[in-house]
Amino acid sequence: MAQNKKIILLTSTSTRHMFIAHALNDALNLQLIVTEEKSPRITSTDGLSPEDKNLIESHFKARDKSERLYFNNFKKFPRGVKHLSLKHNTINDLETYKLIASLKPDAIVLFGTSIIKNPLLSEYEGKIINLHLGLSPYYKGSGTNLWPLYHEEPECVGATIHLAVKKVDAGGILHQYRPDLTRKDTIHDIGNKVILKGGKILPYVLEQYLNESIIPVPQYNSGGRILKIADFTPEILRNTIQKLQNGMISEYIEKKSFLDAQKPIIDSM
Repeated sequence: MAQNKKIILLTSTSTRHMFIAHALNDALNLQLIVTEEKSPRITSTDGLSPEDKNLIESHFKARDKSERLYFNNFKKFPRGVKHLSLKHNTINDLETYKLIASLKPDAIVLFGTSIIKNPLLSEYEGKIINLHLGLSPYYKGSGTNLWPLYHEEPECVGATIHLAVKKVDAGGILHQYRPDLTRKDTIHDIGNKVILKGGKILPYVLEQYLNESIIPVPQYNSGGRILKIADFTPEILRNTIQKLQNGMISEYIEKKSFLDAQKPIIDSM
């Protein structure tokens, strides 16, 4: 039974990461949580004009506030689970690998870490499962639930649960889903609804995969976009927020069935 399988979570330090840790711990045998600090580049305002600096700072403050509203019961990681705290870009250090290997995990779950490399990636091939906030192969990399909104493709907002491989967000897909949106949703509501749904779905998908009830579906090149942290700018954010305020989600909801069909996803449930 999957409940007896040993699970390790590699994640980060925000409220959303605590929420996913609790979801896994409640349903499965979570042995270790490794948290890695996020890159300071994500929230950096160096070199920006006062107007742009205020926009970025306000955006991330609003994100944190929204997370607290959606995940207010998860202010700490689960008690009783071993926790290793790391600085940014150290998750692939040899010491971390040795600790993970000593626990002999049956599966390693990724949510919000740096790119995982060898020896961890090769040693646990087929056992590392990534919760990617974005629908692959349409959007891969960083910020992949903001970019579909910027490109006016809300049908590409969602999450992909897939196997981790050397190429970014390119491993076999176990399951994908879209959030349940309403016309008044803000950019932060949309992002948090994806995570909230993931907390319900991820443990089940992981259990089914470990029980060999789900077979990964290979990804094929679709001409999708691969985004980096450096691609995110104040102007991108400003334009995205404006498009939401202009009713993009209302238009999407009216045509949801048609638009979703144009971007098919893997639904294993």
